Amino acid sequence: MTKLTEVLKSIASQSGVSETELQSIMENSALASIEIDDAISTRLTVPRLTMESAKANPDLKKHFTAQALNGVDSEMQRLMNDMGVSAEIQTEINGLDTTFKRVPALMKKIQELESKKQGAGSEDVAKMNQKISDLNAELAKTNETFANERTQLKNGFEQERVDFEFNNILGAFNYALPKETPIEAVKMFGRTIAENGMREKGVKIVKENGSLVLKTSEGTDYFENNVKIGVNDFVQKTLANAKVLSVSGTQTPPATQVVQQHNSNPSVNASEFNSVIDKAIAGEL
Repeated sequence: MTKLTEVLKSIASQSGVSETELQSIMENSALASIEIDDAISTRLTVPRLTMESAKANPDLKKHFTAQALNGVDSEMQRLMNDMGVSAEIQTEINGLDTTFKRVPALMKKIQELESKKQGAGSEDVAKMNQKISDLNAELAKTNETFANERTQLKNGFEQERVDFEFNNILGAFNYALPKETPIEAVKMFGRTIAENGMREKGVKIVKENGSLVLKTSEGTDYFENNVKIGVNDFVQKTLANAKVLSVSGTQTPPATQVVQQHNSNPSVNASEFNSVIDKAIAGEL
């Protein structure tokens, strides 16, 4: 069994949160008494890629580069075969370590072949020029595809961070649901109602200057009665209007929820533990 506080330290370290910032959390006696199964703690503390580490990860870079440039390499091979380029020259071209080196090298070889075949007639020259043009166009298209995939990867990471923080907000309310309802089901329940409310108002959640904010479809801040509305306030009002909160309608500190749920057994299951971690990293404990 592994102490919950040790797992929180590991996850916080990967998330860029210092132990000093976690001090008030680690001093919580309720958390200090909780232990989790080693199999679960191992899965929770496995190293995760941040946006910056993903950009610098050589395996990711190699994967997306190869995926983007494989089509160019295939087209180059077909072109060399069609033009009857000798095996010796093909070996020389293919021996270069990157596609970006092979393309200009092949173009140079083609120009040399072209000069040797000047007597073959203008039709052959036109075909070779067209092949060169097609290859350049394919390379430009591949570069664009690679840039788009890199952007999608970056946006995917950013959306994960938005969803993570949004789930923290949703998990901090007292819902009028049975106490034994799994925390992930509670969050999904609240998320459905909150997202319906955002669709009705025509707003969405974005991350701006490190914080979640509400934006209109025109990209402006969301106001009600000349007052800028924050994400937490909007969610609380939406849930209250839907009458899905408990009588008090106020937020309950997550640490209290953990103690109530686990007084009879110091171990926690995966979904409940994920809730504690979400709120701890968000500074709600």
